[in-house]
Amino acid sequence: MKAIVHVGSPKAGSTSIQVFLERNSSALAQQGIRYQRHTKRFSAQVEFGVAACSAAGRMITQGPMRGKLGIHDLESQKAFSDDFLKQFKRQRKRWKEDEFVLSAEQFQVWLNTPELIAVFDDLLGKHFDEVRYVLYLRAPEELALSGYSERLKQGMIKTFDEFLDTRPLKRANQNVAVRRWEDVVGPDRLDVRLLDRDFLVEGDLIADFCHVLGISPEGLKQPPRVNQSLSAEAAAFLLRFNRLIPELGSDGRTNPLRGAVADEITKMSDQGRPLRMTPQQFERIRAETAKGCEALRARRFPQQVQLYSSDVERLVETNPPPEASDLDAAITLAVKLYAMTRMGDLQALSGSRRTRAILHEDGSPPAPASTGMEKK
Repeated sequence: MKAIVHVGSPKAGSTSIQVFLERNSSALAQQGIRYQRHTKRFSAQVEFGVAACSAAGRMITQGPMRGKLGIHDLESQKAFSDDFLKQFKRQRKRWKEDEFVLSAEQFQVWLNTPELIAVFDDLLGKHFDEVRYVLYLRAPEELALSGYSERLKQGMIKTFDEFLDTRPLKRANQNVAVRRWEDVVGPDRLDVRLLDRDFLVEGDLIADFCHVLGISPEGLKQPPRVNQSLSAEAAAFLLRFNRLIPELGSDGRTNPLRGAVADEITKMSDQGRPLRMTPQQFERIRAETAKGCEALRARRFPQQVQLYSSDVERLVETNPPPEASDLDAAITLAVKLYAMTRMGDLQALSGSRRTRAILHEDGSPPAPASTGMEKK
């Protein structure tokens, strides 16, 4: 049995691919392709990444994900890994398909050293006759905006400029990231794809991924729009909301007051003004990532004049409205949420969730919550 491993990267269509695979798992099985989630509440098959980190004696790096998986230290991580591998080996014996598909953006995030990638590859090699990898990359300018939107949903309290100041743009070298995987698994086993309409088969991510799988997308269910980006008004609202209601409580768990607010605000973004950056921010990102992009283009895509065909008009706001305009729109969103609460569309807190709720009434930035997993 062969394995095709989609290793991300984050904010490059991973959730869309995973939803597509889940919605079509039965149809794919009829074509000899096995897709199976092991932790039903996650679209990503993160367990294999946990197992690789555990085998290497390294903790997975995302604190919130640790809490969701019940991982608190190396011992609990090993217990999780051992239990998963035991179940996987038992299930693997019953599979009849020719190929198994794995997908998790966490592979790119957690397996960030040659040692970890080698452990991961060795782990998969014990269960599959052949292992191939596919990695989707996205233009750094698009990635920055999308990443900013996602972090606001999670509780960040930084402006876009502050976000860029804390992002290691020069270190986020896509060529280095690709070389890290190539050096371990070899360039022939790593298919690097660009999340760019000029590159994708039929200009579409799902059609392109089907091409990677060697199948046609015809007759398969398309995924709905997922992980929608915030509108400019929604971003202005969440920036203020996050200062009052932090992401985590003092116990390191999600603040119950946040509830479904980010989800509802995201839904409202359909009617808003697209979140864009200034020309100066665009040029800053392009300048700081140009070296890595050009090195990758020269090595892997020499036939292309440039690595990405970024739509500048779609990403850049040349005539931004006054800041007060976004603030007014943010207040409108707040009023809509208040109305939803009064009408019972947003569930009220009760019991222990109420006692864990945190509100910073003065709007000052909250102190970082302790997760109990900091390095000693």
